[in-house]
Amino acid sequence: MIKVLFVLLLGFKTISPNYTTQIGIDYISVTEIASLAEGQISRFDNKIELFYKNKRAKIFTETKQCLVSGKKLALENVLFEDSEIYLDAETWAYILSQMDPEYTYYWDFVKKRFILSRYPSSIKEVQLKDDTLYLRYNIDLKPELKKEGDNLILIINRGFYSGLATKRGAGKAVRRIITRHTSQGARITVELNPYVEYKVEEKPGSILLIFSVKEVTEEEYKRKIRVIVIDPGDGGKDPGAISHGVKEKDIVLKIAKKLKKKLEKAGFKVYLTRDRDVFVPLMKRAEFANKVKCDLFISLHCNYSKGTRARGIETYFLSQARTKWERAVAAFENSAIKYEIEEGQDTMDILKMILGDMAQYEFLKESQDLAFFIQESLVRRTGRIDRGVKQAGFYVLRGVYAPSVLIETAFLSNSGERKLLRDEKFLDRVAEGIKEGIVKFKVRYERGKF
Repeated sequence: MIKVLFVLLLGFKTISPNYTTQIGIDYISVTEIASLAEGQISRFDNKIELFYKNKRAKIFTETKQCLVSGKKLALENVLFEDSEIYLDAETWAYILSQMDPEYTYYWDFVKKRFILSRYPSSIKEVQLKDDTLYLRYNIDLKPELKKEGDNLILIINRGFYSGLATKRGAGKAVRRIITRHTSQGARITVELNPYVEYKVEEKPGSILLIFSVKEVTEEEYKRKIRVIVIDPGDGGKDPGAISHGVKEKDIVLKIAKKLKKKLEKAGFKVYLTRDRDVFVPLMKRAEFANKVKCDLFISLHCNYSKGTRARGIETYFLSQARTKWERAVAAFENSAIKYEIEEGQDTMDILKMILGDMAQYEFLKESQDLAFFIQESLVRRTGRIDRGVKQAGFYVLRGVYAPSVLIETAFLSNSGERKLLRDEKFLDRVAEGIKEGIVKFKVRYERGKF
């Protein structure tokens, strides 16, 4: 009774939902939100509607947008797990705040809970325009500004912001701004591109950060990306996924050849782990990549699901799988190991390959960033559903001494996407999207650390 009264007097309460964490982002399912908020959900093929407090939010799964209180939001982080949809917790906090007339919601990323407050937000405005960031807040707040690597961090104790947690940069200096909360207040991270300088103009109740990009000569570039290995998955006696006579091994080889031509035209030296329908053991692919001293390793695949409705693109980097879907995808792609064991390959060699992912730790951050660039460009170029960047333990990526990703281009199990995968024009768009992502990564990578 005393605890309840204390909460009421303070004007806030907390709710702890079930969540899953992927690559440092907390995700909560639509079903869980509806249960917590005692709301209702309606599901359609390309849309989910959430009803709460006499208001409705529409989530469009294919275009990754949300319409709530007359505002259209671009959803930054969306996970597809079986038939369930997950959004990041900070976005849910914003959506629920728009629907609840009584409380403003904040996600506490340390204690993994929603904080519900009756008080108005103490951070009034976070505005990013070109290369200028403007913050306006209660006059009694005292932000602390510090540099962490390439990023700027603003710590505002007792500061809470009810706007969208992520804002993307439109200029040359700022990649994006991420606002996160704890019970103590807000932490605003300004992710900067390399070689960015800034100046600060501070007044009571506001702070202005003005950014500029330092001109860098070619000689100042720290690293180069010249050699790329493209790995068309499966091959030979390993057909990969098969659906209605369409074989994964044939599709990915076509994409690989298209991608090779595009990358060579862009100035890269490109190798294929196979250029025809032959079986190449998983470990030999990694050994080949290291032999030619590749700077990037790209493994191409087609996705597959037991159901026929799953669709979209996802890009993986090597790390421990976090969800059932990631484990399932890794298990399917790793199943090619059975062909190697049948050939009598020494199991100690396989063990060495599995332990070889220790080498990947050095490239974990770069692989993750490469995956993000490719995923973003692929989705934009093909117009397919963005299933996001994910992580899992793929044998083919283990032991490669370079940033490495595995791309699931589309679902052979989905009739619509299977038709697209047989269309040369679509395969060309897939190759173009991957190339664009690689080129963008190259520019960022060569100009310095992420």
